[in-house]
Parts: sequence; structure tokens; C-alpha cells
Amino acid sequence: MRQDKGTIPEVTFGFNATVSYKRFSLFANFAGQSRAWTYFHKHARTTQNSLRELLLNRYVPGSMDSKYPILPQEDGAGEGEVSGMPSTFWLQDASFLRLKTLQLDYTLPESLLSKVGVSSMMLFLNGSNLFTLSDIKWYDPEGTPETSSHDGFNYSTGDFYPQTKIFNVGVNITF
Repeated sequence: MRQDKGTIPEVTFGFNATVSYKRFSLFANFAGQSRAWTYFHKHARTTQNSLRELLLNRYVPGSMDSKYPILPQEDGAGEGEVSGMPSTFWLQDASFLRLKTLQLDYTLPESLLSKVGVSSMMLFLNGSNLFTLSDIKWYDPEGTPETSSHDGFNYSTGDFYPQTKIFNVGVNITF
């Protein structure tokens, strides 16, 4: 890996924003990183799954307009590795900006609640990991990749779970 392009981000950041209007409130939390890089190592193996985009657009003998270079091929475990050499072609900028949390609240009027013995009631709707802006196309840039090694060179295989989107609806009641 190039010395100036490490996998540990040089900059991590986050910011919050809250907007309120009458009984409504909107909260947003953003997080991200920059100056982080990762190498991906992909293959076109018959014994394992691969990305359709890579398989359909990889170099094969005779194709002169391929989008991707020749991919490693393997018929069985440890056999037939043709081209697994690291190159800057697979180096990807792992910078991202993610909307980690977005929450919309509505607080019911106290005059309505006092009739039923409730001090306050807030209804809310929120979501986590709603969208991510990143140049990485196939994987989660925030993921902790399982790494493999080829001739002492570390690269990501992309074998990790992405952040999940979560949606919640709730009520916060104070008696």
C-alpha cells in the first residue's frame, strides 16, 4: 500500500443539528471520515460467489473494451490464481458522510394530557443509517473488512456486514 494512502482515517468527524417549530422537533446526526483508503481484491471464481458487475465486465481473452482488468480465477481451493496482484486500480477512497440518526418528535399539548393524568407525551419516528455518500460502490465504507494477504500485501475482500437501516416509532410518556 502506498505510504500516503492508509486504511486508518486521518480525519473523523460528526455533527448534530436540531430544528424546532411549535410542537415539532427534528434532530439529525451525521458522521464520516476522510483521508482513508482501502484496496479491494475481487475474483471470478467458479467455486465462490462474485459480483455480477465484475463478472460481466471483466477482461477475457479477446475483449478489448473491458471495464475491469483480468480477475483471479480459481477452479478449486488454492488452484489457478491468475491475477491477484494488488494495483492502484483497486485502491478506493474510503471517505464517507453518513446520516446516522434522524428523529422527528411531536409533543402533545399539556392541556389535552392533564385530563388523563399524564404530565407529558411525545410521539417520535426515527431512523438510523438512512443514507451514505461515498465513492465506494459495492461495500460499506465504514465496515471493518476481513483482510487477506497476498505476498505480504493486505487487502479487503469486502466480507463484512454493512450497517443496517433501522426504523422506530415510539411514545415517551411521563406521569
